[in-house]
Amino acid sequence: MAQCKVDILQVGVEASAETLDIGGISVLPKYAGVGAQANLVKMESGPFALNLGLGLQSDIGIKDATFETHFLGVGGSFGAKIGITAFGSGFSVDLRKVFRLF
Repeated sequence: MAQCKVDILQVGVEASAETLDIGGISVLPKYAGVGAQANLVKMESGPFALNLGLGLQSDIGIKDATFETHFLGVGGSFGAKIGITAFGSGFSVDLRKVFRLF
């Protein structure tokens, strides 16, 4: 049975960066992103996620086995998670959770 999580009226600002480490030494940048988000509704149920709100996220790179790229809130992700976002509202499917169900 899938659990459904709903957040209402959520606001946040985030900045993050990840590097590829080889032998304990940071070698290459792997992911970098900044964003501000105001969510009216954010829902997650099983492998599906839906966000309705306004956001200006800009990022590029590989994060959690997924290539992500966004510019001023418009973009998408492809890999373990597939999704599309437009100005902070979007939908995604986590394929790792989908295939774990079967």
